[in-house]
Amino acid sequence: MKSVWKALQNIPYGKTKSYKEIAETIGSPKAMRAVGMANNKNPIAIFIPCHRVIGHN
Repeated sequence: MKSVWKALQNIPYGKTKSYKEIAETIGSPKAMRAVGMANNKNPIAIFIPCHRVIGHN
């Protein structure tokens, strides 16, 4: 979960990434659902920008 949150923090302001792109970033390309679950458990959305993740590009 923390690796997903770390990857979310690296999404620049004004940009988006898909769940698949985040899964590939953390080294688990088939973990799109796990990325979504970690995104859902985000405790501080202002600092960890979960709103920048979209279904797909």
